[in-house]
Amino acid sequence: MRTWLLLFGCALLLAQQLLQVFTPEVQVGFFLLGIVLVGVPHGAADLLVSAREAGDAGRPFHLPAFFIGYLGRLFAFALVLYLFPVIGSALFILFSAYHFGETDLSGLRTETLLGKAVVLNYGLVILGIILLGHAEDVRPILAVLDASPTQAYWLERIISSKLVLLGIFMVTFFGSTFAYFVLNPSSRSDGGDFIARFALLALLLHFLPLVLGFVFYFIVWHSVLSLSNILAYLRKDVLFSTGIILKRIVFYSALALVGIGLLAAGGFAYMSTGTLMISVIVGLAVLTAPHMGVMHAMYGRMRKEN
Repeated sequence: MRTWLLLFGCALLLAQQLLQVFTPEVQVGFFLLGIVLVGVPHGAADLLVSAREAGDAGRPFHLPAFFIGYLGRLFAFALVLYLFPVIGSALFILFSAYHFGETDLSGLRTETLLGKAVVLNYGLVILGIILLGHAEDVRPILAVLDASPTQAYWLERIISSKLVLLGIFMVTFFGSTFAYFVLNPSSRSDGGDFIARFALLALLLHFLPLVLGFVFYFIVWHSVLSLSNILAYLRKDVLFSTGIILKRIVFYSALALVGIGLLAAGGFAYMSTGTLMISVIVGLAVLTAPHMGVMHAMYGRMRKEN
């Protein structure tokens, strides 16, 4: 599946370079469509995953407790973002990096401290290439925020140090990855394919425009891989068929989209590209904490079973 997704990314890059049909408006349209069709469904499966993980762990699953815990983490993180935007943004980057790495590297043994370092460093490199590698494109999108002097200061410091930060991310990633394969001889046969896939993915994210690169990574790559892992986990003992799982995911996705639509109903007066992107990114940030917790528990259960 990773090979086909990378080939799709190559096709996107060729289309962008040769045809130049992906205007900023088209890219944002693809982004919003992808969020609806794939991004929301891969998060809407959290209820099913939590119920299944509780059953595997021999714990009772209580729906009210799930919603209280899930929404509680959501609102708590939203409060942190609102009251401490610099700290909240840093936590969002760290949470997202670890979540992306854990999904992309789900086939590796990442339960050790070294494995967790590889996961985090991998995600930081990916986000670094997308955000720091396109820092001048990120700047006008963030300009729609009424940033405080502290936020503006740190943003400028990060942008001015982007090459140093990217270098640090690369060194720590390759260093931890080398140590991982040295200490895990059974995984060395996969090392060449792993590095080749990572190199091609990094090149695609570097050369694709900011929004199109984010569409490819978050929608095409991350969400599709997440859904594939979720389906494999939920149907592992044929307790649920693929059809039943997909129907439930579609139902929960529809409920989530209705809620999102109601919350966004008053925001149609702000239709600029920057405002739309910021609104969606803030929404993703708020959902990161509870979603990452659910997926982390699932991946931990999958590693234990394998």
